[in-house]
Amino acid sequence: MAEEKKLADEVLSDEELDQVAGGSLQQSADDSLYLNDLLYGRPGQCDQYGKTRLLFDLEARSDLKNAWASVGVEYEAFAGSNSKYYHGGQQISRRRAYEIAWERAGRNMSDLPPSWGT
Repeated sequence: MAEEKKLADEVLSDEELDQVAGGSLQQSADDSLYLNDLLYGRPGQCDQYGKTRLLFDLEARSDLKNAWASVGVEYEAFAGSNSKYYHGGQQISRRRAYEIAWERAGRNMSDLPPSWGT
């Protein structure tokens, strides 16, 4: 019982919490920030979610998935160590998913910062 009480009182680090979820919560949180800005005022815009909200709120994860779908990308959150992205039935990189979203939102590819989607 003492061991059980000790574990119940421990606080998980962000890295440990990511592992509990089975995927990268930080990636998903970053994706929500990106899509919120990119789709501002457009259909499919999602809210900006933090890691904890995405871990516990199914509606937030659904909102993020719908935002990706609005730009033609199928999104699978928390799939292994990273989220997975698909376009045209093929798995694509996160970087490519960001590029597709950028293009679908009518943005110029030369304006895409190189650090986004890495």
